[in-house]
Order: sequence, then C-alpha cells, then structure tokens
Amino acid sequence: MDIEDSYFDNGIYQTIDLGIIKIVTDINTDDYFFEIKSPRPDNHWNPNIDTAKSRKDRCIGVKKGSTKNKRYLRIAKAVTKISRNKSNQVKVLTYKAKLGGKSIIKN
Repeated sequence: MDIEDSYFDNGIYQTIDLGIIKIVTDINTDDYFFEIKSPRPDNHWNPNIDTAKSRKDRCIGVKKGSTKNKRYLRIAKAVTKISRNKSNQVKVLTYKAKLGGKSIIKN
C-alpha cells in the first residue's frame, strides 16, 4: 500500500501555536478553538511550604543529631504532606494536558 493511496484530504485544516503562557492554542477551519494553559500549582503551594519550613526552622532548639521535639516533627510531617500534594497536582495536570493533546490530534 502506498502512502499516496492511504492519504485522503478531508478539507479540514488546523493551526497549532505553541507558547509560553499557554502550552498550546489550536484552531481549525470549522472554528473549533482549543487551548491548554500552563499549570502553575507552585503559585499556590510554594508560599505554604515556605511558611511551614520557616516555622520548622524556628523550633529546632536542640543539638544536631539529638531527638527533635514533637512540634518540629509535626511541622516536618506537614511540609512533607504539602510537598506530596503539590507533586500529585503537577502529575494530574500534566496527564490532563496530555489528554488534551490527544483531542487536538484526533480533531
């Protein structure tokens, strides 16, 4: 089977614009408009992480290598949890962007 035999022009064309603020913007001849915005979960999570880390740094109060106090351990667990939530959100948004890219290709 030749490539020329398998190609069929359906008369629908689309343009794809790659950008920085938006990952991709797409429009076709049927006026179907599609865009994927860049996910910025760090704008939400980073201030929370910074606040918790600064609270953790202030309550160390013991020598290096000795046991930490309960407040320090509680805040350290909260920092870990916030960082994990941020990481999971990035994964989900990346996956959704990938699915959006599939719909562009399908179109």
